[in-house]
Amino acid sequence: MNLNTGHYLQTFTLLTLIFIGLVQYFTGELAVLWLPFFMTMLMAGFLVLQTRHEPVRLDAQEAIVLTLYLSFIVLAGISTLFQGGALITLIGFKNEIALSLVMLCLLLGFCRESQIYQVTRGLYWIFYIQFPVALYQLLFVVPQRVALHGEEEKWDSVVGTFGGDPMGGGNTAAMGLFCLLIMLLKVSEYKHGLTSFKNMALHIALGFVMCIIGEVKFVILLSPLLLGWVWLMPSWVKEASRVNLAVLLSILVAMVLLIGLAIVILAYSYTAAYGIDMSENPFTVFFGSLSYIFDPNFILPGGEIGRFTTLTFWLQHNDLSGLPGTLFGYGLNATNSGSFLSPGFL
Repeated sequence: MNLNTGHYLQTFTLLTLIFIGLVQYFTGELAVLWLPFFMTMLMAGFLVLQTRHEPVRLDAQEAIVLTLYLSFIVLAGISTLFQGGALITLIGFKNEIALSLVMLCLLLGFCRESQIYQVTRGLYWIFYIQFPVALYQLLFVVPQRVALHGEEEKWDSVVGTFGGDPMGGGNTAAMGLFCLLIMLLKVSEYKHGLTSFKNMALHIALGFVMCIIGEVKFVILLSPLLLGWVWLMPSWVKEASRVNLAVLLSILVAMVLLIGLAIVILAYSYTAAYGIDMSENPFTVFFGSLSYIFDPNFILPGGEIGRFTTLTFWLQHNDLSGLPGTLFGYGLNATNSGSFLSPGFL
């Protein structure tokens, strides 16, 4: 079967990163969240049916990635099957890891590199669209949420086009990870001489702005490590910029300054929201706001425990389901509180 897989990937990207989130955010319709799942399953089906003029050849790194991914799928599936049964395994696969099949399809040649490049260029326009949407959410949705729930509950309403409940929990983490992806792409482009330093710095600063207004703290703290890692990684292109200590130090200094500025802004926002003493050190306020991450007894308003808190919880209670839980973790869907068919037992 001959397919225009590039157009399919472009449509999938636009629907997943723009349309679906906006529809769910402004209408509350949850059924639309099934669309990416069905499109991913369809993509996997097209991968099997498409006509190939030459066999798929994987180099050593690609083979390692494929092996690790398949091992992860098997591990997660066995763990969930032992502890929850077939139904929870199926629902957990849909909720947690089904979309990762997109990576598998791209690795096995669903699209040509030129088609993936076109989609990657389109990600920048999706990034730019986040700003007018986030501005609307900041000016109109956040005041409604503050009036309804109070100043201390103003977070999670600014999510760009990534959806969520404007008066409950929003997908700020997805927005933050997308902004991080854009920052990493720009650093890679600058490293390979495809963009200017000003262009790279502007996109990094804009990504930080989105993370600040969305209060995506883990991206703010992890971004310097990942940006430095991209810069230090060996390149496939011989003409790419070699590791330059001066440039690396300038990037690190700029990132430290951006992180410091983000911490100060968020700390003063917390001070106003929670009535904290204004004389308190902003760094103390910020890192104090992270204390719940290490508290396994802290339950979020949505009935879940936090992402990193799950790891702390597992370290203390990994024997809840006996030996399988200790060896393989809790399995898929363990922290999901929104499923009628299989609410997570945590």
